[in-house]
Amino acid sequence: MGQKLRAVSIMLMGSALASGTAAPGCIVSTDCTDIGCESGLTAEITFRDRMWSDGMYELELMADGHRHLCSFSFPPKDAASANMHPVRCEGEDLEATLRQNAPCSPERVGTTLMQVCTPNTAQYTLNVELAATPKKLQLRATRDAELLTEQEQTLEYDTFRPNGGACEPVCMQSSAKMLLD
Repeated sequence: MGQKLRAVSIMLMGSALASGTAAPGCIVSTDCTDIGCESGLTAEITFRDRMWSDGMYELELMADGHRHLCSFSFPPKDAASANMHPVRCEGEDLEATLRQNAPCSPERVGTTLMQVCTPNTAQYTLNVELAATPKKLQLRATRDAELLTEQEQTLEYDTFRPNGGACEPVCMQSSAKMLLD
């Protein structure tokens, strides 16, 4: 009878360890890596054809009542020499960059297959990164003080645990795409 009871105890303990729970007083170690992550929102803002007309742009972003205002002129002054252009924005925890689109296609050189990306000097996307997790994002955009769009998106977030399910940190990330008219 004693051996049968011992076998049941060992099976129960093995089951508890496999499920990540242990009996009181038992220590179960979790090996965690040290990878960091940040919670936040990434938004892409552009025109359907990604073609921006010349002019002065103002984009007002409202994230759960927090106002962010970005303004820039197009084309960028250094458009011929750079494919990324920082955009001046007011508000906390927000960075914006106007990026030149560079479609890529596979190209074979001898026995090597490479991706060749060719910048398109007329096509751009505004990438916005916000170090916050708002539930709603509102956009109001103008060009030369003429309204282009007003729109709102409800955001959903994915949870990331880069070091494993039982390890810190836990980060929430979302993305949004907004088209200008």
